[in-house]
Amino acid sequence: MLEIEAGLAACRRHKLACDKLSQAEFALDELLLVDSFLRKPPPELRAAPLARDAILRAAANVPG
Repeated sequence: MLEIEAGLAACRRHKLACDKLSQAEFALDELLLVDSFLRKPPPELRAAPLARDAILRAAANVPG
């Protein structure tokens, strides 16, 4: 129960902090999040080119 209450309190603090952000600050925060994702994406994701033949070749190489 203690862990649940701590998690809920952290969520409330985060929501309060986000409510105080201006639109510009929030947009910057989102941009930084996308930037960090693009610089080091999770290993299960692969980039595929936006060309039909290249997409089909990449899909053919997907294991599973």
